[in-house]
Amino acid sequence: MEVKDVKKLMPAGYRFGDITARDVSACSKNFKDLKAEVKDFSFPPNYVQRDRLLSLTGTIPVNIRGSTYNIPICLYMRKDHPSYPPYCYVTPTAGMTLSPSRYMDAKGMVYLPYLNEWKQNKSHLSDLVQILAVTFGEQCPVYSAPPPGARPQLSGGYPQQQRPQYPAAYPHQQYAGYPTPPQRPTAAPYPTSNAFPMPTANQSYQPQGPYSSSPYPAQPGAAPYPTGPTPATQFPTPYPAQQPSYQPIAPAVATAIGTAAVSTVASNPEKEKQEEAVKRESLTIEVEHKVKQQLSQALNDAQREMDKLLETKENLKKRSEGLNGMLQQMSDKKVEATKAVEELQLKSAELESIVEQLRQQPEDFDVDSSVQGTNVVFNQILNLYAEENAIDDAMYFLGEALRREAITLDIFLKNIRELSRRQFLVKATIEKARLTAGLSKVSGRK
Repeated sequence: MEVKDVKKLMPAGYRFGDITARDVSACSKNFKDLKAEVKDFSFPPNYVQRDRLLSLTGTIPVNIRGSTYNIPICLYMRKDHPSYPPYCYVTPTAGMTLSPSRYMDAKGMVYLPYLNEWKQNKSHLSDLVQILAVTFGEQCPVYSAPPPGARPQLSGGYPQQQRPQYPAAYPHQQYAGYPTPPQRPTAAPYPTSNAFPMPTANQSYQPQGPYSSSPYPAQPGAAPYPTGPTPATQFPTPYPAQQPSYQPIAPAVATAIGTAAVSTVASNPEKEKQEEAVKRESLTIEVEHKVKQQLSQALNDAQREMDKLLETKENLKKRSEGLNGMLQQMSDKKVEATKAVEELQLKSAELESIVEQLRQQPEDFDVDSSVQGTNVVFNQILNLYAEENAIDDAMYFLGEALRREAITLDIFLKNIRELSRRQFLVKATIEKARLTAGLSKVSGRK
């Protein structure tokens, strides 16, 4: 299937639609029996949430013990494919039954290391299907299912496993039937002859065979097993038919018994001491248990309180360190500000002295003569730079004059042409002068 066909079929919500379509298309081209479809999918493990996902449904060829079988599978692509691996299921047909293993659960969901190690841009569906084929070749996920209504035949004591063979897998290619699980060795069946018959209702038990003679002596007077149901009168009655009448104790006898009991208790002080000691010991143990329980509870409460106090201490220590750091920064800033203020005061005093000197200069003071270079080349560079800036100003004002229609276009073009030519010569002369003076080239100049 082509990529454009997969895109048309793909439902909405896929984050990487182009990549998913290319991956599905490549897998369907490598495995012709896998077709792209859109199906409803219930997400594990609860299978409650549902969504419509793009899937690859069909069969893959698997080589099992020299024969090729078509194993039906279905791959469901998530909405964020290929960031996460697809859901892989084995989908048996009506004539198959699943064979759970360490690679597949009872619902047909496949678990592979390749799925756990899935990586975007490195893992692909074609590689996954190839790994599925190799894994299924080692341990087949499906077997033949017995036809409905069939019952196993008994041979002796154990049923013999009868598994029908599959017909050809698909019309376009002939394959052998699906493999049957390995036969477990069957033990010898139970004997079918009645070698040791059980007694019937009207027959007493008579030992036969090799165990006909009992090694134990028979009990004298022992009767054989009953020959059948007998009347109820032949069995002993579990309870007497008539309950004996209740005879109350006479008052004199009761008084004598009570007196004897009191005298017996009074005449046994050692027993009272033992009982009292036992009671005292039990009370001591119970009180000790309660005290230990209360102490343990108090210790636990104290430990929790101590933990809270230690945590508060750590928080206060961290905040104290933060405050100390802020104070240190403020102290450093204060020192820097003090130095800056002192430097500013010095500069202000220096400027005031310069202003005072300028005020004492005569009125016909030449500003141009006050700015001089240290040598002839530097003076030339300074004059050329001033001329270049003057030419820029002249061009600007010519443009303003043309905009305000103070001059004509012919005059503007004529003056601009002359100024541009002069500016070019000035810039070239500045570059030569800077090279002669050993200065670096001015950035931005060509």
